[in-house]
Amino acid sequence: MENSHVDKRLLEVEFLRPVAILLVVVLHSFTIYWGKWEPPQGYIDIDAYRWIAAASFSFTMELFVLLSGYVFGYQLLVQRRVYTLSSLINNKLKRLILPSLVFGIIYALLFYMHMPSYKMVYSVMNGAGHLWFLPMLFWCFILGFLLFNSRIKDTHKLLALLASVALSIIHLPLRLDKALYYLFFFYAGIFLMQRQDICRKLSGSNVFLFFIAALYLLSFVSYEMVVPSIEIPDDAFFIKTAYKLLRSYWIFTYSLSGTLFVFLLTFRLMQNRTAVPSLIVYCSSMSFGVYVFHQFVIEILYYKTALPVVIGPRLLPWAGLIVTLPVSLLAVLLFRRLKLKHIVL
Repeated sequence: MENSHVDKRLLEVEFLRPVAILLVVVLHSFTIYWGKWEPPQGYIDIDAYRWIAAASFSFTMELFVLLSGYVFGYQLLVQRRVYTLSSLINNKLKRLILPSLVFGIIYALLFYMHMPSYKMVYSVMNGAGHLWFLPMLFWCFILGFLLFNSRIKDTHKLLALLASVALSIIHLPLRLDKALYYLFFFYAGIFLMQRQDICRKLSGSNVFLFFIAALYLLSFVSYEMVVPSIEIPDDAFFIKTAYKLLRSYWIFTYSLSGTLFVFLLTFRLMQNRTAVPSLIVYCSSMSFGVYVFHQFVIEILYYKTALPVVIGPRLLPWAGLIVTLPVSLLAVLLFRRLKLKHIVL
């Protein structure tokens, strides 16, 4: 493993966090054209916008999870932080579950008032709206920590992580099903921190970078062109299950290749740098808070104002993007000014 001073920032992480959060805001600004949200007033299909949304989502959340595992690996392996299972659970309850519940209640009051109360409560407990990411990441930390401290061989860990992708098609509460998919990426982050020699070797190989970039493009484009047109009858249980498994591993293929390409390319570019611009470091520190706030802003603009009708569907996502970023940043600054920084770290 590469020797690093404990106070040295992980430059690849500092650079990639703002990139990832920008992609998330782009994704949700264009999601209405991808068929994932209810269309607002004046909506029309725009195929180019569908591709923007799909491409923005194709590896972004996986990249976030890999970065989380990478930083966690840095804490365990370089900073030598000592966690027990109970101390880790307590830490992540405060850092992830608390903001999920606080902002989940606000989200439910804004957008779920039409639901029965029991469904609202269940949604909040599972991470309402985009907040699903927080309880999912909580489980990644817990399961990743247990896996890291186990005596299981690396090859057996790999097989278990690949199998967990298949198990993720089973609906489980508290976003544990999603965690079973993303756990591979979280542990990949720990592995890459543990094996910095492998990072340097892979990031320095033009052939490998070209291969995973080509694999990403081929698998992503083919998925988006083929899968939306497939319809499986609900009563065809075995075919539908096989299709879900195929789709999960198809998504996994392009997400993994895209995530590795972006991470390793950035790792390569950062090798000869001792710092990144202070503006990037500042944006990196704001990324979690921007994630928490951004979807509130977009959904209010799209569903609770006349903006979709006033500017029309072609300009709507660009306006959503331009407005959401600064408003989200201002919201983070406000919470920090009000001494509520621990909720949106």
